[in-house]
Amino acid sequence: DERADPLALASEPAEARGGATPVLVPAVEQEEVHRAVLEQQMPWWELTPPEVVGYRGTPLESYPRRTLAVRNFLAYLWKCVRASGRLTIDFVSRHLLVRGLQRVWTMQAVPHVFNLLSRLGLINFSAGHRLSIRIPLSSHGGPLRAQRSTV
Repeated sequence: DERADPLALASEPAEARGGATPVLVPAVEQEEVHRAVLEQQMPWWELTPPEVVGYRGTPLESYPRRTLAVRNFLAYLWKCVRASGRLTIDFVSRHLLVRGLQRVWTMQAVPHVFNLLSRLGLINFSAGHRLSIRIPLSSHGGPLRAQRSTV
């Protein structure tokens, strides 16, 4: 009951500058997380420019390290499931190891990061036994990535 526990209504504290990125997997799997992110041609230590733009004006803009941790976690989970299926928010929730308010705040970020990574074509794409190609679209309806011209 929220009335019984005043901390249940506590707002999330701002991220301190220079703080550590939250770890969402066991320490022994952290190197695998870094590899999964690098396979997607993204830096595991910072958000990419399209991500920074994608989170501008959202609550995640104030929490770049949590957003980065969730992005890295989703890239890792996608690497684990991409041969056999699709990543879902329910699957992510079951594999998230943080507890307490950190879990609540992290799970609030998951749908936003999940949707942006899907739109960028970084998760939930496949060409398996049933061809399933989804072209990511921008919020304006056109392709998200600019067409390359050939010379």
